[in-house]
Amino acid sequence: MLKPEDIKNTVDSVNYNISSIETILEQKDAVKSALAKYEKDLKEAENRIQFLSDTKGFYVKAVDLMYEESIGALKDTLNTALKYVIYDKNYSCNLMLDDKRGQKYLTISLIDEDENVEVEVKHGVGQGVRAIISFVLRAYYLINQGSKILLLDERYSTISSAYTERFMTFMNSFCEKHNFIITWITHDERFMPYATKTYLVADGYVKELSKDDKIVLEEETTKE
Repeated sequence: MLKPEDIKNTVDSVNYNISSIETILEQKDAVKSALAKYEKDLKEAENRIQFLSDTKGFYVKAVDLMYEESIGALKDTLNTALKYVIYDKNYSCNLMLDDKRGQKYLTISLIDEDENVEVEVKHGVGQGVRAIISFVLRAYYLINQGSKILLLDERYSTISSAYTERFMTFMNSFCEKHNFIITWITHDERFMPYATKTYLVADGYVKELSKDDKIVLEEETTKE
């Protein structure tokens, strides 16, 4: 026979369970709402990941296209320079852009179109040809870096006298087209007539030369 206290405990337990179930039922809508929000957040996260993945692909393609356009312009300039300056040869350049571990590498090959053979740039041609290629590459690099000033030194004196006028004409045309400034430090007076401004540095002094000064220097050099 159940005692009154046992009946009371049983009733209290049943009431507690009923109360817990009612609380859970009352939270049902809140749980469903939270679950819907989590599902929405998860979907948005998945869409964001997909968007970023697609964007990365588009970005890589855009960068590749940019490089291709830039390389195309560089190739055209190199070929124009070679064919104009080295007028008695028939050289052209091929440019290959490689991607190694996320880094871009540019390979240049020189083609002798008359002989239909590839010429080694480092040892197969004269220093004048290498000087022309060097000038164009350095100029384009600086332009892409946002710089407009290029410093040249004595290595460009390797340009043959037969090509000097054409080389300087090409350089001046390039500078005008790209709003570029070249500062040339040299002992070679062949290039002086093509400069916009010429300065003589001697015995610790700097003097701007006029056209008359240049003529005097050339005459004195001839007499010596």
